[in-house]
Amino acid sequence: MRTILLALMLAFSGGALSSTFSMIEKPPEMPSFSLTDHHGKSFSDQDLKGQWTLVLVGFTSCPDVCPYTLGNLEHVLAEASSKISPKNIPNVVFLAVDPNRDARNLADYVGYFHPDFIGVSGGVKDIDAFVSGIDAFYELKKPDASGFYDVSHSADIRVLAPSGLLHATLSIPMNAPIISDFLLKLQIDYRRGLQ
Repeated sequence: MRTILLALMLAFSGGALSSTFSMIEKPPEMPSFSLTDHHGKSFSDQDLKGQWTLVLVGFTSCPDVCPYTLGNLEHVLAEASSKISPKNIPNVVFLAVDPNRDARNLADYVGYFHPDFIGVSGGVKDIDAFVSGIDAFYELKKPDASGFYDVSHSADIRVLAPSGLLHATLSIPMNAPIISDFLLKLQIDYRRGLQ
């Protein structure tokens, strides 16, 4: 898959804070999948159509990347709400890839970051289908002697267009003003057909 890498640098507190995003020229096909959201309702590939969606792949016992990124996304959406019509604010979907540990606390976990964030999980086959449709990855590591295991996963945000297909990726950390401007431009260009 070819991407066009765009990078913006912003001087911030004596250092540089970078917000990097990549446009996807040829998105992968989105396979059919059927997961369950944190309210116990069905969530499928059809739920990705008709609105912008930001997807983070992760797990609820993640010690650093997932909570940091979800908190960062909350700031991005707060900033975007001053620039983007409420009906066009992207949905945020947290794809929990460790269902054995994630199912019992997914609702509390996503609700802590924002009441509108959507946590989804389910069977491995359906998780894998969603992951392949957003060109992401995850791997459940081998358990240690105590039974503890870690999970490796994509750390960047996948941006899905109203078509339900991958349109861009956002790298962390995200500068909220820069990324909210980028999301606004994405929506304008998409509506104009300038993909």
